[in-house]
Amino acid sequence: MKTFRFALIASAASLSIMAAHAQTVLKFSHTDQQGGARQAAAQVFAKKVEELTQGRYKVQVFCCSQLGNDRHPSQALAS
Repeated sequence: MKTFRFALIASAASLSIMAAHAQTVLKFSHTDQQGGARQAAAQVFAKKVEELTQGRYKVQVFCCSQLGNDRHPSQALAS
């Protein structure tokens, strides 16, 4: 019974430690190319967010319209 109780406590402790190190991942998308100014700025932003939040937040950067395109101004008026 002592072994089971010890295993249960150890499991609970490891789960709480893992939860404390959980990371929230944010997606940042832009339409510029890999070598463009937006990509460079997005990478700096991602690095600063991770540093300033002590790793609680991580920013994944997606370039080249990987997650979608910007709306054309005429489409924004139709909404």
